[in-house]
Amino acid sequence: MTESLVAGCRVLVADDSPFALELIKAILDKAGCTQLIGAGGGREALLLAGEASFDVVLLDVTMPDMNGYEVARALRATTPPPGPVIVMLSGRDIVEVDIAAREAGADGVMAKPVDRRKLLELLETLLQQRRAMAVY
Repeated sequence: MTESLVAGCRVLVADDSPFALELIKAILDKAGCTQLIGAGGGREALLLAGEASFDVVLLDVTMPDMNGYEVARALRATTPPPGPVIVMLSGRDIVEVDIAAREAGADGVMAKPVDRRKLLELLETLLQQRRAMAVY
């Protein structure tokens, strides 16, 4: 079995729900992520992203100060390509969120509440695609 691409990742998670934030961080900690930083909102996430480099950024779509779409657009505008893998998290209609998320520069979308297995599978897939892009 190959080693997980998620293991060793540096991850920024932005969610205004402390419960959701801690749940996602616990899932990723158990998966072997080496740096897990939580942000309680979009502005804080952008500030943290400006201070450190992340492999993955998980963004709640609906945050009071700055929504996930705005954060994703700002990250794509300020981070040299290929930038981090960006995944939007939402409890809303995923089809609607998926279209808007991709337009904002997100790589994927995950329904909330987050399912551990699905989150890790999605991150593995997106990190593998990102790694393949870096080779070419």
